[in-house]
Amino acid sequence: MKVPPWRDMALRLRVDYKGYENPYLAGVLRTIRTREATDDKDRSYATYGVLQRLGVKNLSQPEYSKPLGQVYQELIRDLLQWNSVAISLLLDAGAHSNIEAPSWVPGWSIAPKKQWIRSEYIIEPVINPTSEVWLEFRGNDGLVVKGARIDTVEFSSRGFRKISNFGIILPNPAEVGSATLVFIRWLRFLDRDTPVHPAYQDPAGTAAKILDAAIDSKAELHLLDREEFHDWYRLLTTSKACLQEPINIETDSDTGQFEDNIIEQTYGGYTGNYSTKELTVAICNHLAGRRNIFATTSGLVGSGPEAMSSGDIVAQILGIPIPIVLREVPYSDDKGSCLAYRVIGPAFVYEETEDDRKEYSENIILI
Repeated sequence: MKVPPWRDMALRLRVDYKGYENPYLAGVLRTIRTREATDDKDRSYATYGVLQRLGVKNLSQPEYSKPLGQVYQELIRDLLQWNSVAISLLLDAGAHSNIEAPSWVPGWSIAPKKQWIRSEYIIEPVINPTSEVWLEFRGNDGLVVKGARIDTVEFSSRGFRKISNFGIILPNPAEVGSATLVFIRWLRFLDRDTPVHPAYQDPAGTAAKILDAAIDSKAELHLLDREEFHDWYRLLTTSKACLQEPINIETDSDTGQFEDNIIEQTYGGYTGNYSTKELTVAICNHLAGRRNIFATTSGLVGSGPEAMSSGDIVAQILGIPIPIVLREVPYSDDKGSCLAYRVIGPAFVYEETEDDRKEYSENIILI
């Protein structure tokens, strides 16, 4: 008997892992994230054809005159109403999105290409969910989820800029000095909070694991396997630049007047400690355009989205396997005024302890 075309498509979408749950949904989500489309709206509307054949009811009506943001918002809303475990797709949402829509709506036109975490952290919670996910919609643009704050960001680097060709003579000493300054400031926080967190008793190893990030889709650095990393860590944490008074990253790294001193005080000049400067460039270029490094008020350290900044909240959301960075914003609707949050993006926090984990007891409004 010939298999109908729609059934064949559904079978091909299915993720064939024995014992896993929600395989069809996982296949649909994988296709949404990887499908190439001449018209970005086709990414959604082709998905609706599959969902209808899978028996999903009450879907939004395709209409090419709708703005792209509305098309994506309707799709994520339909997916969440069909099965709330699709909430892991919020990891593709955030400040990098190029669409006019609430921050919890994934911008699938660019999100998978800019995403720095491995795709399994988005797909596997759908295949094999570990808990029931509660959520509800609030008005047209609000999404209420269960979650808990982990901590507030005290320090966040600015987005790293890629440093071009590296040779014996630095092509742009200011870029190397600026990156060095950021790493020194972040390592100060790590050293300061080592006594607070037992998992951070090897601060050099902790720094390596955060910069590598086990969830990173580009496992390129392998810092723990590189002997020169410990030299890099020692040099940056014992340099004159590190031992002086705290430096205001938000102004000094933009003026350009400190970079020469930073290179001199850390590496002994432009031509000193070549391999260590080379490692600074490699780490900077690995992070550039992808993620920042941060420290929280209670001493947790990690890395997260480029758009994050001090004052943001690192939170856990039920159904999402890794922390997510949120930003408080005022919000009001017909139910009154309250605090809500914008999604900034996923985060990697190294070695949370049981004390850091909280019950998902808070209703968090995302807009």
